[in-house]
Amino acid sequence: MQELIGQVADIVEEYRSKREQIGLNYNVFTLMDIERREEETHEYMIYSILNYRNSDRRKEFIEQFLISMGIPKSFLREQWTVEREYYTEKHGRLDLFFKPSGHSKKCVVVELKVDAEDQPRQLKRYEDYVRACRYQDYRIIYLTLDGRDPEEQSYEGMVHPEWLMRKSFGEDVLNWLE
Repeated sequence: MQELIGQVADIVEEYRSKREQIGLNYNVFTLMDIERREEETHEYMIYSILNYRNSDRRKEFIEQFLISMGIPKSFLREQWTVEREYYTEKHGRLDLFFKPSGHSKKCVVVELKVDAEDQPRQLKRYEDYVRACRYQDYRIIYLTLDGRDPEEQSYEGMVHPEWLMRKSFGEDVLNWLE
């Protein structure tokens, strides 16, 4: 067991060293001292692109975002409106909420996490909200810097935990932006 712990420690140190060597810990957000401001930086950047003023490009950007997040193809047929910091009286604020323009029963919720911890039952409350609104097919995207899992207490008791998708800025958002 000691040997295994030593090997893991070596791998972690090598990973940290490599990140520092190639500059992954330093970026334009670091320069502007906003890299940890989730709402004003990460969320706002995605929202701004998704609500681009040219409607043809906006549709394309939304579709490409949903594809990069692994949303099922059936969702791509919808016309979407994207809301930021969408307020729900009892269930909290949804960072990004993709609402269908028509009478579709599909929706997408995106919860961004940079440094903050999950609020009590946060993802379960979001699911409760979309179910109360009678959305029958939905996805909840848990978007973090590295694709980490949410805290168990946040999603415990969800009716459809299989519709909770773990995604990362480092891979999924980067693929979208490219």
